[in-house]
Amino acid sequence: PHSLCVIPLTNLRVRALPRAVLASEAGIRGPVLPHVEQLVFYAHHGLPSIDLRLFRHFSRQLRQSTARLWLMLYRQKETGVRPLTNISWMIEAGACVWGNGTVRRAWPSVFARTSEMAASTTDPNHRRYWWFHCTLLAWNHTYGHAYPKALFWWRVEPDVLVAEWASFIRLADTSHSDVLLPNFVTAKQHPTYPHWQRNKHLLAGVPRREWACLICGRNGHPN
Repeated sequence: PHSLCVIPLTNLRVRALPRAVLASEAGIRGPVLPHVEQLVFYAHHGLPSIDLRLFRHFSRQLRQSTARLWLMLYRQKETGVRPLTNISWMIEAGACVWGNGTVRRAWPSVFARTSEMAASTTDPNHRRYWWFHCTLLAWNHTYGHAYPKALFWWRVEPDVLVAEWASFIRLADTSHSDVLLPNFVTAKQHPTYPHWQRNKHLLAGVPRREWACLICGRNGHPN
């Protein structure tokens, strides 16, 4: 039998949806959005003005579907999950900021392990990569309550361009897979992938090992 690791969600404030999110929902003023079935997350550590315009464009496209956009802005010294009110209004979608301190405050063991892995590289982008794994964990505890009917979460890199999001979502809806990714690479195809060794204690009983570059992917809602 496989054991299930449950991370307790503590020490983070559960927040109401930003007013900009509700304003974009054509008159809906309730505390939750039950009509939203999918969420599209962009994680970012810098925000040029051109990106704000692009996110607003994506947000308007997504409102033609059952999916909605959230922007997760990473700031290393941030200790909570704070709404970014002005940015939410500008992109007509949810936006918040979080950081390493958020993880330290809520999940000390996750913070310790992530710090260890981030220290294994001197490349600042690779260091952020380790912390970005915690993005949706922080968001779910803070804002996840407002989307009780969410079925899927999308995680998208900022440099991935989707020409028309609503059509893309409808195309993906033809599959009910819990995990939808561009492609998978097997351990046989790439035996030198470093994470095989780093995670060998977790993979010992896994009959087929695969990895994927998560530039754009859909995952079933964890709840």
